[in-house]
Amino acid sequence: MPISFAEALRNQLADYKRNELLVTEHGLWVQNNRPYPHILPAASSELNLCRSLRLEMLALVRGHSSWTKHRDFHHLNSSQAMCWNVLMPALVLPGGLKHLGNAMGTPSPIAAMNFEVIQDRVEFTNFDCVLQLDDGGIVYMEAKLTEREFGGAAKNAKRELKRTDIYTPRLHDKVPPELLEEAAFFSNYQLLRNLSHLKCASDRLVLLLPRANAGLVRQAESFRALVLPPWQAQVSLVFVEDLLERLVTQPDTRARLHFEECQRKYVLRQGLRVGTYMDSLKHCVDASDPGQLGRP
Repeated sequence: MPISFAEALRNQLADYKRNELLVTEHGLWVQNNRPYPHILPAASSELNLCRSLRLEMLALVRGHSSWTKHRDFHHLNSSQAMCWNVLMPALVLPGGLKHLGNAMGTPSPIAAMNFEVIQDRVEFTNFDCVLQLDDGGIVYMEAKLTEREFGGAAKNAKRELKRTDIYTPRLHDKVPPELLEEAAFFSNYQLLRNLSHLKCASDRLVLLLPRANAGLVRQAESFRALVLPPWQAQVSLVFVEDLLERLVTQPDTRARLHFEECQRKYVLRQGLRVGTYMDSLKHCVDASDPGQLGRP
């Protein structure tokens, strides 16, 4: 019987943990305090950074106080860990930013990279990664892995005030007016917040996600189709599988070893029978993160 993408990848990550990391102890999911085979012991969370560049990446993280690990960073399916493993080597490897820009097809070379970025301290969206381009453009990146959706949000007084006073003025020329109405807005809360940060023709919004996560891809593509020109051309999906395939070709041996490990970790093995997006809708929502449904 087919299983969901999320379950298939968790199974693969459990094998990776046992066979490559040589960790047999199951870590706990803090939400229910139960052990799962794809979760590392919390004290071993650093093993979620791939081996070849782990020390260099840890040094970078420790040198940036704002690069705070999420609560579930010790989960091998942590989207934050995936984002760091795929993108952070560009700050470590020779010519890394150039290689990443080429692999992503950025319209201008990448000048700088930052993680866990809050650009607007009033509006307060946190981006997984932000790239500064040579032409002055900014690439805002949102990374997902096994999540089933980009999050919605429940209406409250604070969010409603932001909808009317911040997001509607920023988005009125970017999406149809019906998408800014209350119900539709809060259903598409995360993606609309992200989109609202685009200010000029050189800015971009990139959704980094696995092609194999079909339900998430459908949601992202459907949202992009609603974005009005010319802004629609500034929103793109970058598939983890494709990006890793390009990055692994770098001549540096450590780069090759690192991205080969990323492929073994995050690219679903051929032959696994993955079911549909609906397979796991029975699982409850983790209220602490509207973008992460209630499975570890």
